[in-house]
Amino acid sequence: MPEKQKIDFKPKVIEYVQKNGPSLPVQVSKVIGREIYVSSAVLSELISSRKMLITAAKVGSSPLYYLPGQEYKLQTLLYPYLKDKEKEAFDLLKKNLVLKDSNLEPAIRVALRYLRDFAFQVEVKEGVKSELYWKWYILPDEEAKSKILKMIGHKEEIKIVEEIKEEPKKIEKQEVTEEPKPQESIIEKIKSKIIRKPRSKDNFEEILYTYLQNNNIKVINSEVIKKNKEINMTVKIPSIVGDLLFYVKAVHKSKLTTTDLLTAYNESQQKNINGLLLTTGEVAAKFCDFIDKKLNNKLMIKQIK
Repeated sequence: MPEKQKIDFKPKVIEYVQKNGPSLPVQVSKVIGREIYVSSAVLSELISSRKMLITAAKVGSSPLYYLPGQEYKLQTLLYPYLKDKEKEAFDLLKKNLVLKDSNLEPAIRVALRYLRDFAFQVEVKEGVKSELYWKWYILPDEEAKSKILKMIGHKEEIKIVEEIKEEPKKIEKQEVTEEPKPQESIIEKIKSKIIRKPRSKDNFEEILYTYLQNNNIKVINSEVIKKNKEINMTVKIPSIVGDLLFYVKAVHKSKLTTTDLLTAYNESQQKNINGLLLTTGEVAAKFCDFIDKKLNNKLMIKQIK
């Protein structure tokens, strides 16, 4: 008997999404007349070949699939499914287009980290330090650069930075790998450096999985949030009373912030299971106090090497 010819559903799926905009797997399944697992496989192939994109946020339990150029349509489709604080952060960023992370209240900073479809992180070198900004997802890079220049161009901002040089303060930031250049003005630096956060050269995943293996921790599922930077997991940790279910947020950074703790805590509470924050960075004593007083000891924290 002759072999059945394999049907290529990809052109039909692309045509449908082109006409109808961001779509759910169940909608695609109806269009091609196949089971949901078939449509999911087709969509997965299109994602792998970069012909389609997928949202981080979900409509119910499913993400949306869309074509490059349809990003602007995501707002109306996903906004109703955002949590209240996420909507507040969404509205604030949409209105201002660029926000400086350190100027925001902790709850908004945490919410922005959930808005991966709408809030893009931009790291800016301001003099000798690194600052994190949030850019509205469809704002062109050149416009974002112009707005950031205006934000740091005020005399008050420059004065504050100069004071930090003379009398250093603790600043919540990522590790700065580039050596500061003496007597270099902020404006000159920012003109030449507006970059995405650099990827670490260290093999974070190897460090993490070695730690899990050495401690007999079983991984149930995992999600890479940022390659070589941040991974979310559900795991089982052995104890004298049996395996305990934990939500794990693993981060690769030199210094933690209270925002990291709040994010891990909030995510574990949403899943209604124990929370564990694993980090390659140093765990300061103040974070243990913060967990005790602010989080009612509902989060564990551990340094891994």
